[in-house]
Formats: sequence, structure tokens, C-alpha cells
Amino acid sequence: EALRGEVRSFLKETLPKVKSEDRFASWNTFSPEFSRALGQKGWIGLTWPKEYGGRGGSPILQVIYQQEESNYLVPLGFFDIGLGMCIPTMMAYATPEQLQRYVKPALYGEEIWCQLFSESGAGSDLASLTTKATKVDGGWRITGQKIWISTAQVTNRILLLARTSPRDDTRPAEGLTLFYTAFDRQRIEVREIEKMGRKAVDSNQLFIDELRVPAADRIGEEGEGFRIAMETLAALQSLFREDARTPPPFSAARATLRELSIALPPPTRGAPNWAAALILAQRLVAEVGAWSDGLPPALVNQAG
Repeated sequence: EALRGEVRSFLKETLPKVKSEDRFASWNTFSPEFSRALGQKGWIGLTWPKEYGGRGGSPILQVIYQQEESNYLVPLGFFDIGLGMCIPTMMAYATPEQLQRYVKPALYGEEIWCQLFSESGAGSDLASLTTKATKVDGGWRITGQKIWISTAQVTNRILLLARTSPRDDTRPAEGLTLFYTAFDRQRIEVREIEKMGRKAVDSNQLFIDELRVPAADRIGEEGEGFRIAMETLAALQSLFREDARTPPPFSAARATLRELSIALPPPTRGAPNWAAALILAQRLVAEVGAWSDGLPPALVNQAG
């Protein structure tokens, strides 16, 4: 309970309480200063190894922090992809040199990550992606397109899956390689995707034109990217669970819809029946929320 009291006191002095109309606000906000403060206290990486800036604690400490944090508008939304997906993957597969380079900057809010997996021609079938990585002196040259990418407007680091050898239809998952590298905006064009729910979870389409990636930025062995990517996507599920570090979009949507339905006036002749529309929306959100553990990332982003 010592941690709970310390966290509660800090958040109370630093952040506003959550209001129903602002439930989604923390996803599209970020504060490097606030992240640095949490990193210095060891609260972001409560279960991460101490040698990389974490606290080396048990999962129950993370639960306690999440419980307290859920009462406040925490400006960490843009960091969720890096902290919840990219860096945990790196801890499992990166070299010690890569870990020393990347973990602490993410923990202290100095770098923001996004993951570049989904493609418009591949859907949820990662083995069908066509973004191509060609070997060149000192590394790789990557060209292709990605879609349904969150945080691309502000990110400066990417987790990128690309094909490094021709597709073999008998073993389509082979020949993919994973890279962690800089987001070079001279080589990557970002286009926003207009959709419902963009304020809750943003989405973008990316066009990659001969992006140079150093050999040292490859994660894992060449051709083993599909297996590593599957483990990364498993971490995505935690972003939609009730106990995730920030309030999940689906649970927040359910609560907001309930409050809106209570506030609506009774329908009048000739006017839109907003109550009926909200009932349908509530059903949709409930169904999508129930499916979210098994949804492919592209479909989850569209639903968001």
C-alpha cells in the first residue's frame, strides 16, 4: 500500500480527475515531462529489469499503479504502443546493445514508437504483406505501404515488418524480418485516415520510399520476423483489456453511451430517434468489445 499512497498523492497534485466527456482524451495526448517523471520514479517500468530503468517488481505493483492511474487523465496515450508492444518485444529478442540503446529513452518519454505491420492488400494475413526490404551495403533499403497505423503523426521510432526474401506459397510466413529503426519523414509519408472514432484512436496510411535501415536495427534473425510479430500482436490484446494501463476504448465507449442515453430527451415526431440510434451503438460497442481479444489489429482499428 506504500506504492498506492505515493502514486495517489503524485497524481492528485499533478493531473485532473477523469470526467465522462473526456474519457478518450488521454489517448491523443502526451507529455514528455510527465513521462520522464514517471520513468524516474520507476512507475512506468514497474516490472521491467532494473538494469534498463525498471523497478524489477512483481505484477501486483503494476495492477496497483493502474488502479490509481485510471482515475486521472494521464497524458501517455501516444506512448502505449512503444511501452505495451514494441519494447516488451525488444526485451525478448534484442541484443544487449540494442536494449541499452532503446529501452530507457522509451521509458523516460524521449522516444515514441509505432508498429508498422498491417497492409491494405494483406488484411489480417501478415504472411501476405508486400513491403520489401532489399539488402544494401551496411543494411537494408525498404519500400512499401502500411495502413491503420496509430501515433504516426508524432512518432520518431518504428517497429517495421518487411519481406526480405521472395514469398514461398508453401511456407508463406517465412522470409519476413523485423526492424526497429528511426522514423525518417523524408522517406515515410503519413496520410491521416478519416473515420469514426478518430479522436479515440487515430489511424494513418504510410508510404515508405527507399527507407535506409542500418544492419544493427534488425531484431532477431533474418526471416524470423513473422514469429516475433505474432508475439508482439499478443501484447496488443492488453491494450483492450479492462486492466490495461489506460482505460480501453471499448469500456470507455460503453460508459459514455450509457450516460448519453440517460441525458437524451424523449423522441418527437419528425425528429431523429437518437435513443434508438444509441441503443444500436451500445450493442455494437458491446459486441466489438467482447470480440476484441480475438480481433486482428486492422479490424480493431477500423472499429475504433
